[in-house]
Amino acid sequence: SQVDLVVHALQNYAIILCIVTAIIAGFTYSRAEGLKNLRTSTSTTLDDLSVPASGTRQFVRQAANLFDAEQETSPQNEAALFEAPTVIRYEPGQVLA
Repeated sequence: SQVDLVVHALQNYAIILCIVTAIIAGFTYSRAEGLKNLRTSTSTTLDDLSVPASGTRQFVRQAANLFDAEQETSPQNEAALFEAPTVIRYEPGQVLA
């Protein structure tokens, strides 16, 4: 009957969907693990501009001055023009890529 045919088709669809999902998940996991082995450094961004005398805030201000020393703006406005400063640490065996 047609109902049996539809149920059978849905079962096949569900099985194929599960298999394809497992394959995609496995591929994604293997790529992520492979990319970890290529890591050349450990880094973090400095994006807290709330402390007036912080190095991050001074860095953003000096970077903004390189482009327009005449204009004085708030650190938040200046930060909108730049990516957050990044600190990079190299562990033994890691290299600049």
